[in-house]
Amino acid sequence: MAVATEGPGSTFDLAGRVALVTGGGSGIGFAIARGLAHAGARVAINGATAPSSTRPRRSSPMKASMFACYPFDVTDEAAVTAGFAALARDLGPTDILVNNAAINQRQPLEQFSLADWRALQAANVDGPFLATRAVVPAMKANRRGKIINICSIASDLGRPNIVPYATSKGGVKMLTRALAVELAPFNVQVNGIAPGFSRPK
Repeated sequence: MAVATEGPGSTFDLAGRVALVTGGGSGIGFAIARGLAHAGARVAINGATAPSSTRPRRSSPMKASMFACYPFDVTDEAAVTAGFAALARDLGPTDILVNNAAINQRQPLEQFSLADWRALQAANVDGPFLATRAVVPAMKANRRGKIINICSIASDLGRPNIVPYATSKGGVKMLTRALAVELAPFNVQVNGIAPGFSRPK
């Protein structure tokens, strides 16, 4: 299986570290995966299906073959468990987890079905919970680890037609804050990044 082979970056060195980025096949997720690879990490990218994890943008100087691909649905508990077990078998335990996978659906709240609400919360809140739960035991045992949750400007800012999304990202913000306190004694750092609006190039 091919993995990222870029050398250490000029700012910091992640050589020997294993990183997984959920939703890493495009957009913000792929940009993060590329940055981690440039810093020397062995990078795995995740998507719900293989094609979404193996089609980085053509403008990128890095090829999909430079990454390991682990296609599993972050909302599926059994799939998450199997995916991280495969990653540990192939590359070693996860040192860096970036919880980036998320969805949004813009419409007034009264038009949201319960099924749509639950699907959005599953992707945006259950996904980070399941992925984080999968890596925490090894991080605690090794007394090292980095967990980065991609929050949103909507974690703090309310806007029309994104109530379910804002609710989910507010939950991710508090997941981050509570986990940071819980895992600090084990030398595991948990941080959140809150991007504003972005558009793929």
